[in-house]
Amino acid sequence: MSQQNPGAPGQSARSTTTHTFEQVFREHYPGLCRYAYVITKARDVAEEVVNDVFLKYWTIRETVQIRSSVKAFLVTATRNQAIDRLRKSTRQCHRWGELTGDFKGNYALPHDIVVAEETDRLIEAAIETLPPRGKQIFRMSRDRNMSYGEIAWTLALSVKTVEAHMGRSLKYLKAELRKQDVLN
Repeated sequence: MSQQNPGAPGQSARSTTTHTFEQVFREHYPGLCRYAYVITKARDVAEEVVNDVFLKYWTIRETVQIRSSVKAFLVTATRNQAIDRLRKSTRQCHRWGELTGDFKGNYALPHDIVVAEETDRLIEAAIETLPPRGKQIFRMSRDRNMSYGEIAWTLALSVKTVEAHMGRSLKYLKAELRKQDVLN
């Protein structure tokens, strides 16, 4: 695959220099931050989103194929990254609400604490027995709250491959935890 040079459509990215990347960054960063702010409603989050987009762009700059313009590519990537960030934030708030809702006014008994710790230990042991790639993808998804798209991008895999690994890992973990009477 080849990438268009931001300065000259149709040229190979192999000739793209750090200087050209800096030009693209300086030219598009302020506008992308404003665009991300419109979506996220938080200046610091918007800047993080755009920084992530440029980091990913820098990482894949020699292998990505841009069919339109670098600006269109960056705007689309910024939109997608901002939306993913909002989704993650919403999921985290929802999980936090579930946790705090479960424990409001309830105190855990020592027996319940021991059972929960043992359950956590068994789950962690089952995760450790996953194949290396499956374990890596599972941890990225569950521990780091990465979307399948982000995992695919990070590991240079297709989203379908990530989905397949997660499906196999979840099926395996459910079977293992049922054997140990952790799941019904």
